[in-house]
Amino acid sequence: MDERIIAFCMGQLDKADTAALLVDASNDAQLMRELQQADALDALLQLHPAMGNSEEGRQGYARFVQRVDKGRRKAWAIKLMKYAAVLITGVVVSWTIFTQVHNDSETAMQMLSVPVGQRARLILADGSSVWVNSGSTLKYTSGIRGERRVELSGEATFNVAHDASRPFIVTAGSMRVRVLGTRFNVSAYPRHELSVSLMRGRVSVSSMQNSSDSIILKPGQRAVLHDGRYVIKPLYDNPALWTTGLMAFNNAPLTDIINQLETCYGVRIKIDNTRLQNYTYTGKFRQADGLDNILHLIQKARPFNMKKNPDGSEIEIY
Repeated sequence: MDERIIAFCMGQLDKADTAALLVDASNDAQLMRELQQADALDALLQLHPAMGNSEEGRQGYARFVQRVDKGRRKAWAIKLMKYAAVLITGVVVSWTIFTQVHNDSETAMQMLSVPVGQRARLILADGSSVWVNSGSTLKYTSGIRGERRVELSGEATFNVAHDASRPFIVTAGSMRVRVLGTRFNVSAYPRHELSVSLMRGRVSVSSMQNSSDSIILKPGQRAVLHDGRYVIKPLYDNPALWTTGLMAFNNAPLTDIINQLETCYGVRIKIDNTRLQNYTYTGKFRQADGLDNILHLIQKARPFNMKKNPDGSEIEIY
């Protein structure tokens, strides 16, 4: 394995060497696959709450990668998967992310599915990076020279490598986002509102039914689908805070907050009092604080009662 990949995953590669690595990977399919595999595993090792000592985890990861025999790719793949399974609670997490990234096809659509309570970072073949949020699915092509098109269900933050000859297209529900090179967040969970938030660059947002009827977003703006039309609103907080394990709300309705908490923690939360639905709240939380602590903090500012069913899978607010 290229030693630069180890340094990249450990955060020890400077900007110039990182740029050189991505350029080399864009012209070398094998190098790109190794980078994708290592980066997907690294994201899991860093972000899973069971990893109490992230530095120790990184050192162990580096020692593991340095033992890889380049001449035995299949054996290395098996070791990699087993290593992830040991450090991560639930073999399904490591298997889903690893097997979807490890694919020799240049053109086939691949799929990365992130379980509830997890989030993962992926580097695409063109050098673009994507953070995929809890309970989300991203479909993408692995080819280096093909079209740049992805399909999203859930939420993801994109940092798109500039390529004027190949626009980057995201389809999510009934929404289509077209970019050349930029940083933006797309939220398209089922039964939630569709939205695109732009942090840098420029994007065009349109519906799948009518791509000619589009709007252009500028940095600091957010497009929300409302009654079949996109409404542009200002951004008050960084929409990609979730990639760092944070959640922020600015005068948000309690129903919107509940939607995010359900997605993050995989628990159904019912509001049985219509008066509470008009509550708004401003605050910032760490996902690691846990659902109970977050609800109690909101409860102090906006009093309500709540009860949980015996297995903890459903909470009623009244």
